[in-house]
Amino acid sequence: MIDSAVAQFGLTLRRIRSEDKKTLFQWRNLDEIVALSSTRRHITWEEHCLWFNKALEGSRCMVFLVEANSKPVGLVRFDAKETHGSTISIYLIPGETGKGRGAALIRGACIRAVSIWRRLQWVEARVRSDNYRSIKAFERAGFAHQAQGQELLDDHVSLRWSRSNVVSEGA
Repeated sequence: MIDSAVAQFGLTLRRIRSEDKKTLFQWRNLDEIVALSSTRRHITWEEHCLWFNKALEGSRCMVFLVEANSKPVGLVRFDAKETHGSTISIYLIPGETGKGRGAALIRGACIRAVSIWRRLQWVEARVRSDNYRSIKAFERAGFAHQAQGQELLDDHVSLRWSRSNVVSEGA
């Protein structure tokens, strides 16, 4: 059941490995990815190496490589927050977006995350308010907008998914 949401689109999720370091660095600095990112800036190799090495440890960060027919096409990252929560970050590389797979990918990744991090109760997405495609994908994946007072001040919206969504979906 964990991968059925993404399998219908021929996608799979696998944990990152050390050999993915250079690919993820190149992707993260693509102008298209930078333009949609929260920081809107390129990162250095040193910054990437620090992040990547911590991500490989997996205790507070869980990163999946998205593959389509065994070809890497994107990334989904979960960063632990508090005891029972996480934030999610996701992107597909240029040429892989706009195919209607985003919501299934987000939902499938969340289901995978709660199966690995058993105490995980909620996942929060912080999306730039002008990134309409991402907001719609998170909404279709079952994320709900947080109350107006909880909207982020830096022109982002906050959406949240609950572990109870897994139960209601029959997982």
